[in-house]
Amino acid sequence: MVKNKIVDTINKYKMIESGEGIVVGVSGGPDSMCLLNNLISINNDAKINLNFKLYVAHINHMMREEADIETEYVKSYCEKNGIDCYIKKIDVKEMAKSEKIGTEEAGRKVIEKLELFSILANIGDAMTDAFISYRDEVKSKAYPAEEHTFKIEDEIMEDMGDVT
Repeated sequence: MVKNKIVDTINKYKMIESGEGIVVGVSGGPDSMCLLNNLISINNDAKINLNFKLYVAHINHMMREEADIETEYVKSYCEKNGIDCYIKKIDVKEMAKSEKIGTEEAGRKVIEKLELFSILANIGDAMTDAFISYRDEVKSKAYPAEEHTFKIEDEIMEDMGDVT
């Protein structure tokens, strides 16, 4: 069911063309892992025939004890599935302290302006404008090029209900 909703939305909005590169922001939580797993399944489905290159971007904010475990999980999952995985580890608490801002604001700053885009720059020409992420923090301040993707993501989530 989830896979069908994702495929329907991809087709409805013409989000992915065959041969494109798709970057998925993966936290390691159930929502982003569900999305990643379904995109792998869609990409391997000969009937769907999208044939895209999948990349994963993961940022470890170093804010919770489980953060390193989640990072290793994402890395291992990607290795197992032959997906290029770009990981950044940033001490958000230290950043917040040094910049005299709250940790939530520092976390948004890392995602929005600093590390996320340096991850994407490493991917280069393979990346398209189809960036998919479940980060509410990014959605709240989406850049114009990302707004279309976030609206599509919201529609998928509304149609699917809670997948966790």
